[in-house]
Amino acid sequence: MKLVGKYLTFRLPEEFGVRVSCIHEIRDVVTREFTQQTGQPGRPQWVRGATNWQGKIIPVVDLSLKLGLPGQEPTQQTLVVVAEVGSNLVGLAVGGLRGVVTFGEGDVTATDGDEPQGVVGIEKGRSAPIKLLDLKALFAGVELAELVFAE
Repeated sequence: MKLVGKYLTFRLPEEFGVRVSCIHEIRDVVTREFTQQTGQPGRPQWVRGATNWQGKIIPVVDLSLKLGLPGQEPTQQTLVVVAEVGSNLVGLAVGGLRGVVTFGEGDVTATDGDEPQGVVGIEKGRSAPIKLLDLKALFAGVELAELVFAE
């Protein structure tokens, strides 16, 4: 997989990035998006709720929990990044945007399996490494459309 291109970077508390090409919108957090559906049987703990995006109900995921990091309570800096994963959309709750970074050949090292599922590369040329995510790999085997309605 080529890791060159533009990435939207954010803190989880570690710094991560996703390809700009899969981003549809960045929204201010609405607290109910995190609390509306938590703790329901049959739903993974990392699903924090749902939101209406252009008439379509999509799940909102605590990306920290999905990556095996400590969960984050929403703050004024928390944003929901609406991203495309295959033919589905998902809201990714992130701690705050850092910006858009362009990576060229040689800027990123592919991971060797020591990182959580979905982390495909690490850029180490900055003060804090940026871990690059492949959302299809992160959500492999997950039926995103069913997360909103799971019972």
